Amino acid sequence: MRVEVSRSGGFAGLRRTWVVQVEETPDPQAFLLLIEACPWDEPEPESSGADRFVYQVQAGERSATLPEPAVQGPWLELVDQVRHFSAGHGLGPVTTDAAPADAAPGEHAVNDAERPPGAE
Repeated sequence: MRVEVSRSGGFAGLRRTWVVQVEETPDPQAFLLLIEACPWDEPEPESSGADRFVYQVQAGERSATLPEPAVQGPWLELVDQVRHFSAGHGLGPVTTDAAPADAAPGEHAVNDAERPPGAE
């Protein structure tokens, strides 16, 4: 199953996309459980505020569009894992508490000792 997370909006209006093939992850079952934990059937919250990020999450046939404040709980975990895995870090804990105050949901600090060679 393909899982895609796109983030658009913000001050510059740029779009970023991260993709994971669940079958290619070290623990596909964990990824599937994370996908199942998301409230796909709940009504999508309304977007609020200019220059805010909007996330589009697609997992197989399911999709959701979420304004930045709604990316929390299982949504935040899924977004973090897709971003983390697609960056080549593999599945693992992602700590958002170390993120800078102005970081978007899912962004986390990586100190240089943790950065893979050649990564920026």
